[in-house]
Amino acid sequence: MVGNKPYNATSVSKDCHESRRATLEVVARAAGFHRTVPSALVAGLRPDVLLATTRGLLFLGEAKHTELPDCLATLDRLLSYLLALRPYCFRIGREHLVVVCFRGAHLGARWTSTLLTASADAGFYAIRQGGIALNDDTGIAWIGVSAQRSAEDQMPSNRA
Repeated sequence: MVGNKPYNATSVSKDCHESRRATLEVVARAAGFHRTVPSALVAGLRPDVLLATTRGLLFLGEAKHTELPDCLATLDRLLSYLLALRPYCFRIGREHLVVVCFRGAHLGARWTSTLLTASADAGFYAIRQGGIALNDDTGIAWIGVSAQRSAEDQMPSNRA
């Protein structure tokens, strides 16, 4: 029992997911992404947060509570979103944000790697990346992507 209600793992999971989704929306709005994006843009897919700036730059946010960064279904879903958005992003230019708010702040590097893989598979170029632990249980990983390659936008290569 939790309080006077029986414990319901599904309800707890949904509440945690909704809390992470709300965190993403606050981050997006604080960063200047205020416009609602038409659902037609993502071909019927439903990302947790999809907002745009007045210039049309996109914030694609996914809240994760039970999924791990190496989950193939999660990678496929992120890839589907990015493939659906690529034609739009190519027309608008740079820099669009792809963000995940997740359980287990220690998983930040793995989530960043998942975002980089999905964006590369969708034909995007990573411009920058980052992450932050909000607390012991919650982290955010993000990448800035462009559908167009520009020399000044490229992250330095780690290859020798």
